[in-house]
Amino acid sequence: KKGYYKIKLLNKREVNEIIEVVVNRLNVLANKKIFNSKNIINIHKFNLDESIYKKIVNSSTRFISLKGEKVSKIRKNKKFLKILNGYWQHSNIKIVWVGDPDKKELKFDKMGFRIARPLKKKDAALPHIDSYNKDEKSFVSLWIPLAGFNKKYTCKFFPGTHNLNHKKKYFKKNTNYISKVLSNNYIKHFSSFRPNLKVGEAILFHPNLIHGGSDNLGTKTRLSIEFRIFNKNRYNLKTTFNRDFGSIN
Repeated sequence: KKGYYKIKLLNKREVNEIIEVVVNRLNVLANKKIFNSKNIINIHKFNLDESIYKKIVNSSTRFISLKGEKVSKIRKNKKFLKILNGYWQHSNIKIVWVGDPDKKELKFDKMGFRIARPLKKKDAALPHIDSYNKDEKSFVSLWIPLAGFNKKYTCKFFPGTHNLNHKKKYFKKNTNYISKVLSNNYIKHFSSFRPNLKVGEAILFHPNLIHGGSDNLGTKTRLSIEFRIFNKNRYNLKTTFNRDFGSIN
């Protein structure tokens, strides 16, 4: 009803294992072994060359691949399956990491990660929607924090906004963001909240739900992963990523 659902997916050991996967990916992108599971929450204290930082946050490269059992556990989660079966009338899914769809930055069976340093506003995506077309049943998003679980760190959501027709005039133009970013004048009309979560909990949410603008207000670097879970019965490269959508008014 509100456009999102809190769901328990992983245990602490599995979260730590995913952190290790992200750490390994960061070291590959940086082309040097500078990150580990202990210092990853202190990336904001690193004197990183800007070129390295850009590599580890670039939309075309900030993805990981998880071993089959972790993905399988998510696929078999009873609450997750119940939601999909109620919403799609089936639970046939296709996991795709989407960078820039215009550049065909699509990675199958991959999921994204995101890093946000304290008080670095450019690290957090502005309020936006994930939708790539008008088909509200084409996919759902799954956001899982790995480091930073209280409301100082977690993603900001705008409950109920998934039911609205976000008109084109409210989208910001010529931004550097891939997602459809919404204007401040539009956003101010809606209330938002940031959930307090436990380790292993996630937020499953609607593609038309406004979220983001989640500046890191804590003292440690935030780390999270995100899944794009597509409706396999509707997935089509020509129609799924139709960027030119929305009301003209």
